Amino acid sequence: MPPPSAGTTSPHCPGVLSNRLPTALSLLADALAYANDVAGDPWEFAVSMAELSAVGVTAADCRWLNRKGYIDARTTPCARATPRSGTNGRRRTAARGALSITPATWFVLTPQGNELLRSFQRGEAALAVAAALDNMHAAQAAARPRWDADRRELWLGAVLIKRFRVPAENQEIILAVFEESDWPDCIEDPLPPKPELDSKRRLHDAIRALNRSQRHPRIVFFGNGNGWSIRWRLAEKSC
Repeated sequence: MPPPSAGTTSPHCPGVLSNRLPTALSLLADALAYANDVAGDPWEFAVSMAELSAVGVTAADCRWLNRKGYIDARTTPCARATPRSGTNGRRRTAARGALSITPATWFVLTPQGNELLRSFQRGEAALAVAAALDNMHAAQAAARPRWDADRRELWLGAVLIKRFRVPAENQEIILAVFEESDWPDCIEDPLPPKPELDSKRRLHDAIRALNRSQRHPRIVFFGNGNGWSIRWRLAEKSC
């Protein structure tokens, strides 16, 4: 079982500890899985403090986990434990709250500890989904044009596509409508009609003008064949 990534938080533990706890719990869960696979005693597969220390887990981490009931501890994993006084001889582990930890102290995961590990894993999954969504949104933003009307500039992500230094009313109207509509695939001809001009020809000329003089030819504007609408797409990358 791979350890959850560092930094994942859980409602069960202080945030300051959460960088190391998933590693400890994951190692203990692996050991318990081995024991269950061979129907063995979990203590036969217990993990030592020395092993946990090697991956950055501290004695304080283990003491806290033990006090919370997430792990059990013994000083000798395979020897018979000392019976409880006045009981029927049941084994006991080191008393919580009076745990002396040495490199030879051994630990096993409890059911509560397994649930804590699951909470870390659920948090890791949520973080992974959030990161994937952030990456998707960033990619979508980079792939969507942006018309800066104040500067009269057309951008694609961080790339300047076109800057208008002289008035270009028809082109700017088209770009403004695309921007206001959040750049859909297609818009209807937004140019106001003029009786003395052929609207289809005017739109055709505006589309051609939009495709000319691009600093970086990354966006292609085109009609859809009916003479009344305009579309756009990203230009294919050249080799």
